[in-house]
Amino acid sequence: MIKVSGWVNKPLILEMEAVFVSNFRYLFLSAISLLLLMLAMEWQSIWHAIDFEQLQPPLLAGLLFIATYSFLPQKHADFWMTFFHELTHALFAMTFNNKVLNFQVTAGEGGAVQGVGKGNWAISLSPYFFPVHTVILMLVSTIASYSWQAYLNLFVAVSYAFYLLTQKRDLGFHQTDLRKTGILYSTIMIIELNLIFLLILIFFLQGDLAELTRFIGMIGNDHFRTMMDHLYSSPGTIWAAFQ
Repeated sequence: MIKVSGWVNKPLILEMEAVFVSNFRYLFLSAISLLLLMLAMEWQSIWHAIDFEQLQPPLLAGLLFIATYSFLPQKHADFWMTFFHELTHALFAMTFNNKVLNFQVTAGEGGAVQGVGKGNWAISLSPYFFPVHTVILMLVSTIASYSWQAYLNLFVAVSYAFYLLTQKRDLGFHQTDLRKTGILYSTIMIIELNLIFLLILIFFLQGDLAELTRFIGMIGNDHFRTMMDHLYSSPGTIWAAFQ
């Protein structure tokens, strides 16, 4: 808290808070971009680590759902798409210490979440990078008996296919969520976070999520050491060039 002559300078506090939030979101974007860059540099290792044979059942389940989606009752499908969209907004709002006052979902007329608190980019963009129903099923599959995991993973794949169909319906530059956060920032963040989640999902479905974590840690350390070696060697290299 900043005090000036015995009174609290609230405008200055609010201005500093706004600057911090704005800078943090760009730092987060930079960190995610750096992670994806390191993963892209190791794409061959990642490609060889993917077990396509083990992924066949969930992949076929997801593709079958997409192929038969048009035959489902669209009114019910639209309702659940809107429900999960608004639920993701609400969960992220509560995560950032906001109070949700109203949660409304309709079939065909959209939905809305009203609350008290401060919004941010994560709350606004959450439905476009965080498939909440898929994450819930992944958690259930993790704690379920081993004999049930193969069947639950089929539902995980179907739920992710449903998420992709939801994005096909909802995602676009017309969305207020994207315009409020910034079209360019929103586009980059949504693409990058979806790529990371897809990678996590692939290794989860083949039962190698721990291996992915170790792999990311390993390449992170390797690239960090390489970067630091270049930083330490560069001054000497530049000095030698002038000798």
